Amino acid sequence: MRGLELNPESELRPQMDPFVVPIEQYESPASRIQGFKELFSYHLKAPSPMMVLGHAAFETYLEHGAMTPELQNSIGRVFDEIRTKNPSRGAYIGRAFYVPGIDNPNGPRTAGIYDKDEYVRTVETFYQFVIEHNYNAHQNADIALILHPFLKATDPRLTYGGIPLYENETLPWPGGVVVLHPEPGREHQMKIIATFGADEAVKSYPSDIYLVDPKRGIIYDKTIAIKNETTVPLSGSTYDAHFPIPARFETEQALTDDQILVVAREAEKVFSQRPLARIEFMVQEDGVYIREIAPWEPEDDMDLLHLKPDEIITAPVIRITHTGDVRKIRGPDAIVYFTPETYRERTTDIFTQVTQVPGIRRLVALCWGEITTGHAVKVLAEAGHSVLFVGEKDYPDGLEVKIFRGKDGKGTVEALDPYYNAIIPLSDVQRLSKGEAGLKMARLAMMAAIGLPTPDGFAISSEAIKRYLREIGVGQFIAMLDKENFQHQEQLTKITSIIQKKILSTPLPKSLENHIMHTLAHYGFSSYGIRSTGSEDGAGQSRAGLYQSVMDVPTSKVPEAIRTTIASYFTPASIIDMLKAGQLPSEITVGVGVHEFIPVKSGSLGAVVFTYRNTIVIELTAGSPEGIVSRTARDYLKIIVDRRTNAIEIQSVGQVQQTISEQTILEVVGMVKRIEELFKTYQDIELLIQPNGNIFIVQARPR
Repeated sequence: MRGLELNPESELRPQMDPFVVPIEQYESPASRIQGFKELFSYHLKAPSPMMVLGHAAFETYLEHGAMTPELQNSIGRVFDEIRTKNPSRGAYIGRAFYVPGIDNPNGPRTAGIYDKDEYVRTVETFYQFVIEHNYNAHQNADIALILHPFLKATDPRLTYGGIPLYENETLPWPGGVVVLHPEPGREHQMKIIATFGADEAVKSYPSDIYLVDPKRGIIYDKTIAIKNETTVPLSGSTYDAHFPIPARFETEQALTDDQILVVAREAEKVFSQRPLARIEFMVQEDGVYIREIAPWEPEDDMDLLHLKPDEIITAPVIRITHTGDVRKIRGPDAIVYFTPETYRERTTDIFTQVTQVPGIRRLVALCWGEITTGHAVKVLAEAGHSVLFVGEKDYPDGLEVKIFRGKDGKGTVEALDPYYNAIIPLSDVQRLSKGEAGLKMARLAMMAAIGLPTPDGFAISSEAIKRYLREIGVGQFIAMLDKENFQHQEQLTKITSIIQKKILSTPLPKSLENHIMHTLAHYGFSSYGIRSTGSEDGAGQSRAGLYQSVMDVPTSKVPEAIRTTIASYFTPASIIDMLKAGQLPSEITVGVGVHEFIPVKSGSLGAVVFTYRNTIVIELTAGSPEGIVSRTARDYLKIIVDRRTNAIEIQSVGQVQQTISEQTILEVVGMVKRIEELFKTYQDIELLIQPNGNIFIVQARPR
């Protein structure tokens, strides 16, 4: 009977069951079986006990067309053993199918199961999936399931790196994958991709990337993603695909530095013997568990792009988010974009379905993520289609694009409408946090994401503005400013005047303006504020007042106001400030934010908050905060809050008429502390307090 031969080199446990054996005694070519056997041989921490429900059980099910009493009893005994030895964890069922010709056979997935009858029924759903997909018809197929305790991402966790969690917070344990990633001079370097939540969450959610050498104990590089949600297995076959990460941890490392080094050292035990492996791991309170060791052949993305050097495919993008979208694919040439959601489908192999669409001559699959975590899409390349990983870029349905190999041989996606993604709503924290439209709007987006009151709106990407400046022919003049000595005022004034006049007299490209007007219609505010949001407002370079904001702008005048703000980047004063700071005008980020205009009503108060180690200082004046920012206010309140005692001291400057309640002061202080916690540094914050008590945070920058 296939799958039940004993491995004489294993440490044998007694074989008393016709269907279930300890994993080290089960012989199968399935990569998951082989990977777990390796895991034990390296003495790595793994779920225990770990058993295999072998092919004999599946044959019995086929023969009787049902789960026989004997089969149910075998599964039930394993369930009892798992639950007895792991009372706080449910029992898990994982597929370990070997199907000749199919690299990674798909199947249902489970979380922890706590009911024995449900456990037995769930085994049957795996068997039904196998039959529906005809896996058992393949000669020498081995249909096995791995049974072990489930490592739950939301098992009780009370701290993060020594920081206590609040009572109402649930922070998932982190998981992810590790592969070798050697570079010149770093031959032992590994790449760890991790996020909060199950290890598989790195396939479809923003994740951190750490480059580390465990032999030297050095973390070379860390790219920290904003992780606002994840996927968390709950129970049975139920998953929460949008589990929120507590706001104050969104910008934290998923793995602390200590955990990064522990994961790397555990992985080193495998890589020293088997460098071509991908290791999946999960952190728990009692240590790092290795969830799986799988074959991993490092590939260049270009190897998956089956395009000749001069070949071009042009077609509208077909956006794929679930299996129902597969029917939209038409030939003979097609370009499909697999969104992150496609990796979250748990019951069907959407990528295999795409390979079976009739009438397709050439297909290019644009895939979210990267090859390290997106290995499931390789089935498309194996079927002769082209695969191009696009990171976290997004492509709307119907967008006309052309795909070709660039001069460097790499795949290039070029939209026929170059401004299709110029608009970045404040809700798109991921794009804004990467600096695609400067810093100011990025911070507003991050504050809005954690529930702080900010004006709603959008930003125009810096790349779109750079394209506009090139198209209107001022690029050469901006480049001339790179070589200017700011002491030569006359020449500087002449060049900046040419640039500004051209911007102010040249409309935005029609496509860009159409996207802007469409977005304004979506928001529907009565008027807007237009602000700069580029290479300013960083630590040590606020450039307050250098760039022009335009307030209370009606919808029809927004494009014109945008050009006014863009032009303000090229005044002599702003160029001198850039050059003094060592920045080249041709390399600065020119950004523009458009948001709802918050009217300054009679009785409104404008405030600027400066935070320090021991105090929070609020300067408050009638109207907008502009009087405090520009230092033109003569009458204002200075409120000093002691961080240690919460004592409030109020000082009057000039002839002050306005008052503020202690309750409002404490509300402002609470918001300010949340902003500090979010950005992890002392802040300079502008806000508006309306007569009805509503508070709007207009801006936050590092102090």
